[in-house]
Amino acid sequence: MSYTASGSPTRRHDLDFAGGHHGGPAGHEDDTGTEDFSSDTMSSFRKMARPVYRAAKARSKKHRWAQSSSDQNSSGGGAEAGTVPWLKFAGCAPDDKPTLRYEMECFRKFMSLTDAEKASRNMLRVTVQEQAESFWPTCSTKVYGSFALSLSLPDSDIDMNIEQCGEITKDTMDDFMLSMTARGFENCGSLYAPPFVFCKCKHPKMNITCNICLTPGTSHVRESVRNIQKLLDKYPEAGSVIMAIRTMHQQSNLPLSGFCSTLMVLRLCQLYPDDEHRDAGEILKTFLRHYSTEFDYKTKSIDVHDVNASKPPAHCDSPVSICDPLDANNNVAPDTVPIQRIRIVYAGCAQALDKWNGPATPADAVFRGRTPLATIVAVKPLWDRCDRLRPAAVPVRPGKG
Repeated sequence: MSYTASGSPTRRHDLDFAGGHHGGPAGHEDDTGTEDFSSDTMSSFRKMARPVYRAAKARSKKHRWAQSSSDQNSSGGGAEAGTVPWLKFAGCAPDDKPTLRYEMECFRKFMSLTDAEKASRNMLRVTVQEQAESFWPTCSTKVYGSFALSLSLPDSDIDMNIEQCGEITKDTMDDFMLSMTARGFENCGSLYAPPFVFCKCKHPKMNITCNICLTPGTSHVRESVRNIQKLLDKYPEAGSVIMAIRTMHQQSNLPLSGFCSTLMVLRLCQLYPDDEHRDAGEILKTFLRHYSTEFDYKTKSIDVHDVNASKPPAHCDSPVSICDPLDANNNVAPDTVPIQRIRIVYAGCAQALDKWNGPATPADAVFRGRTPLATIVAVKPLWDRCDRLRPAAVPVRPGKG
């Protein structure tokens, strides 16, 4: 089996050479449709076919590399050749050659929630507050996580903490979830382990999942949000890096939450204080190199309060130690993080980005992806968002019409 000049598979005897039926003047077909060549003729045939076959094979190899490397980066939906969705959204021409820094800015604007998407999440928060008040009249609902930090991706959950609930019984929690079901939510499960009480539900029409914590008294979630926001204000370029890393984690199926990604990026920015004003593209490259080869996961901890922190004793059994900013003994990283896989993914992304030095390379260069950022972020799953960014109707509050 070989390949034609266009890269399509073909058998060697299907190559169309000049002279005779298949390039052999002595060739003929018998009654069964097979070709009969003498040994001398076959030898001449092979000599004549060899350079053409090698050229076709070389072109095919280049074609297969480009196709396999762009399986997830191939155009789809409203795609245009030579561009990517976040640059199309920014109004760039297909032949533009953006820098990674400019791409990061465009990517953040492209992936940030629209006003309609923010309104949908705020409406869900109001709905949860209304239902909670019917069971715990003095309670209040606080939003935390990526939505509170303006770092939500289009498919991100919304995290809420219902405070001042007083006594929370198992029956009351179950009744609360039933009331949420009556308002159009799907029950995705709950955990009753006082003082930790957690509920998860999803609104199918809005396709948004709500993670709800129930707290008898006050919580520290808003304090955590304020602390993280101060660091984001100090390192304004970190937000673009966080959104790119989170998207890469999702597409690579790496089990690191958005909160983990945020703390990892902020800790990296603190590690290089002299470069706090550098662009997002350089921060992204440094992130991938640092956490793929330089960081010692066995002895070090990712802590925004101490960039050189050692692994706390409470985290010794965990493959990755990421300290909660409010409680260093609380590890926010999951217990089953595949360290070797993380290193491999990060190292591969770092090598891919290193091929782009400043502006995009010429179009005839064989690189994975059309632009620097497209080397680590799959393009195809994001094309549909271009259509969803059109003005949408004002959402209707669940259970109210």
